[in-house]
Amino acid sequence: DLRVYEEELVSDPLAMLISGTSLAVLYTLLLGDIFQLKAESAFGYSLGEISMLFASRVWTDAEEVSAALRCSELFKTRLAGPQNAVRSYWGLPLSAPEDQSEPIWENVLLIASPEKVRDAIASEERVYLTHINTPAQVVIGGDPQGCRRVVSSLKVHSIRAPFTDAIHNPAIASEFKEMVSLFSWPIERRPDWNLYFSAANHQPAQFTRAAVADLLAQGLCTCLNF
Repeated sequence: DLRVYEEELVSDPLAMLISGTSLAVLYTLLLGDIFQLKAESAFGYSLGEISMLFASRVWTDAEEVSAALRCSELFKTRLAGPQNAVRSYWGLPLSAPEDQSEPIWENVLLIASPEKVRDAIASEERVYLTHINTPAQVVIGGDPQGCRRVVSSLKVHSIRAPFTDAIHNPAIASEFKEMVSLFSWPIERRPDWNLYFSAANHQPAQFTRAAVADLLAQGLCTCLNF
């Protein structure tokens, strides 16, 4: 039963995002208020940048952001579900969420260097280096058959990632404006410590509404080099 519930949760990117953000806020409050541990800086991993913004109280409109995410097609049909943003980029027919077509995207974690993986995907038009976690661990995403060819050619340890949404790649660049609109929220607090914010430019953030929204969108449309 637990495995079934976990698979159901992982297949819902919005539930993952909202629950993960809630836990980040809770743990940060516990560490600060109960254990009196004060952060000097923070990093957000991928969509965890949203968690970081709430946990540091830069954003506080949680209900409004949650409602906006649920109303948007971004994590329903564009980046997740039928992944129509990717379909458009690849010249494939668009699909409805209820269609039972074969998945067009998977994410795979590889124990390999970014350099070796870049060489291996050079001949694959529909496979992308999406995450660089360490100098020896990366994630690729894209066409499932293409990903399997890359794994086979590299002969390295690999595992399918538990998330299936298509992020951190050029195939979703069409969603940039929607992301900027979706992530444009009032700045309620500017931390007095170094909040290293964005995978977009690897620099401390400028805390304006427009700058934060733009950095979030840029980060999700490009490879994450953590």
